[in-house]
Amino acid sequence: MGNDPALISDSNVINYFRDKRSPWHGWARQAIADAVTGEGAGLNAVVLAELCGYVQEPERLQAELEAMGLEILDVPASAALACGTVYRQYLQARRKESGKEGSKTPLPDFFMGAHAKAKGARGLTREGACGKFPP
Repeated sequence: MGNDPALISDSNVINYFRDKRSPWHGWARQAIADAVTGEGAGLNAVVLAELCGYVQEPERLQAELEAMGLEILDVPASAALACGTVYRQYLQARRKESGKEGSKTPLPDFFMGAHAKAKGARGLTREGACGKFPP
């Protein structure tokens, strides 16, 4: 594709799309179809890595995703700072609210959100916002 996709998907949406038994299957299928036929949809390399953990044959996954019309994208370096900053805020809030520590490495949702913000795209996730990325 010549232009960046207008929507970047999280792994949960793709898993719902792939699982016909999921109560979210129809919603995910429609959301991805609308984006693919509209301004384009993709997922980043971090989400691809996350998805590989759910499948028996990861080497076939990329072809399946591309057949769905999704473009596989590299995470831009410009997203790293925003990802780390928002993830640090999340960890601080988590410690304050529950006293629990979180993973020292940012979760894939934060990479997806920062990537979408850096590219001026929308993030697609059923869970809602994965961090507040400042303008």
